Amino acid sequence: VEVFSQARAKESIRNADVVIQMIDALEGFSRDDLDIFRYIIEYKKSVVFAINKWDLVRDMTPERYTDEIRKAVAFASWVPMVFISCKTGDNIFRALEKVQEVYNNAKQIFPTPELNRAIHRVEKSESRFFYQRKQIKILYMTQKSSQPIVFVIFTNVKPVPAYLAYVERILRKVFPLEGVTISFEVRERER
Repeated sequence: VEVFSQARAKESIRNADVVIQMIDALEGFSRDDLDIFRYIIEYKKSVVFAINKWDLVRDMTPERYTDEIRKAVAFASWVPMVFISCKTGDNIFRALEKVQEVYNNAKQIFPTPELNRAIHRVEKSESRFFYQRKQIKILYMTQKSSQPIVFVIFTNVKPVPAYLAYVERILRKVFPLEGVTISFEVRERER
């Protein structure tokens, strides 16, 4: 049964533009939820966490619950959360509005000059990353596609994974990318 339900979940995720991942408010983010989230990332889908059964939670505020989820799955800090109750219908329309918002975020095309200004401005003021004793520098960046959003980064040397995570954080600070899975293609400058 579990294999069948995972196969159905994968198929649904593959066919979606935006995935609403239901999280049971009483259970929190479970191992199964983590597996589903991995599929969402693997298929480069946009996502909204719908925290269901919120009407049954008595001892926690949405802010505190959000903090707890963010601590448990820190790598998903860019995913918006909507607190709903399927039983009472609370915030169902808010969840759909958030899905529309995330969908619009995923369709964006960012002009190359704006991307490069954002990266270079922050890169000058932030910490430095090195690979084989050479400082990693982005020569320029462009957007290859939307839905999923893929950025192509041209660098002087091969960046380490921590550097790409750093670039992602910069982009998420500067541009409206809430709920959007982004990925990078890196091209090292030829010598």
